[in-house]
Amino acid sequence: MERIHRDYRVIIAFNTLLIALGATGRITPQTSAMLHNISTLVISVYNMTDLLKKPAGLLEERNGEA
Repeated sequence: MERIHRDYRVIIAFNTLLIALGATGRITPQTSAMLHNISTLVISVYNMTDLLKKPAGLLEERNGEA
């Protein structure tokens, strides 16, 4: 649950920043859309990683090296 809460805070903060920058004319709508989509991809890829670290020995056994 900690990962979900942390990512939610990051998403809200980043999107709020993009809205503020767009509303003040600092960035164009196209730049805002691109940054939003890139951030979505980055967070999605990060969340595909394992929550628990696997021991190194376990990985070697699966590859038939042990």
